[in-house]
Amino acid sequence: MASTDNDSFRWWLLSESLTALSAESSRQRAWVEEHGVAADELALDFDHALRTAAPFG
Repeated sequence: MASTDNDSFRWWLLSESLTALSAESSRQRAWVEEHGVAADELALDFDHALRTAAPFG
């Protein structure tokens, strides 16, 4: 993967995690159930995405 591909993926990952965190609670519950994870996974995904994108800020 080229550097620009990595950069795009990092920003996409951050965008997706923010979208999930900002969703209505019913959508968040559906996401958690669909992926078979605990609710705190939304926050953990965001933390991971933020740390991945941090070098750009």
